[in-house]
Amino acid sequence: MSLSLLFGKPLFLTEFFSSIIATQTFVVYIIRTRRIPFLQSRPSKALLATTIAAVGIAWAIVYIPINRMFGFVSLGFLPIISIIAITIVYLVVIEITKHWFYRKVVTDD
Repeated sequence: MSLSLLFGKPLFLTEFFSSIIATQTFVVYIIRTRRIPFLQSRPSKALLATTIAAVGIAWAIVYIPINRMFGFVSLGFLPIISIIAITIVYLVVIEITKHWFYRKVVTDD
């Protein structure tokens, strides 16, 4: 069964847009360094500001009147928590994969 049929197309599109923006924007922190982002390697203030602004603006679109132009609907508390949880899990998986890649594939000769 299609998720859009289960939840309704506007809600599915809105959640998909919001989660894709978050995951694909924040993944930059992981792929930019071999180290653990924020713990072992701090991003520049410019990178931090622009990624937060990009996600903030994209998520704001969901709640302002132009959201209808894109077929979006305002998200409630549970969808937002779900998106945040999915984003965190995604970023952790990418971080684990990155460490595996550097251990198994990349050799420092």
